[in-house]
Amino acid sequence: MKKGITLPVLVLVSLFSFAQVQRVAKNPVTKQKDSVVNNRESPDANSMATVNRKKLLRDLNLSKDQKINLKDAKQAGDAKKDIISNDEKLSPEQKETMLRELKRAQAQRMQAILNEEQRAKMKAMRQQLIDQRRNARKQ
Repeated sequence: MKKGITLPVLVLVSLFSFAQVQRVAKNPVTKQKDSVVNNRESPDANSMATVNRKKLLRDLNLSKDQKINLKDAKQAGDAKKDIISNDEKLSPEQKETMLRELKRAQAQRMQAILNEEQRAKMKAMRQQLIDQRRNARKQ
């Protein structure tokens, strides 16, 4: 009787443990794929981008109206991005194209909000960040 119960229990335990192993094994691949899609090499890259963005905006000395307009533009862009990303009718290529166009439109809207001095300062700061990244890759 013991052998009759032991075998099915052993089979069930091994199936559950195998399912757990597969689930854990899929997560790193998914995270790696997400990081490639988002052009982020590590979770720290996201926090660094946020810090750089905040520093950039702080250094531009934005007026209250400019801050409000930029915040509204970002929220509208994020909403559109979510809609595009979650639209299952679109192919991955279509999504990529639409997201790229959205990013360009957001950049143009941001440039329109800034004055000439702020645009020049932002361009110089971006170039500095690009140079820093290039130097970091070389090392």
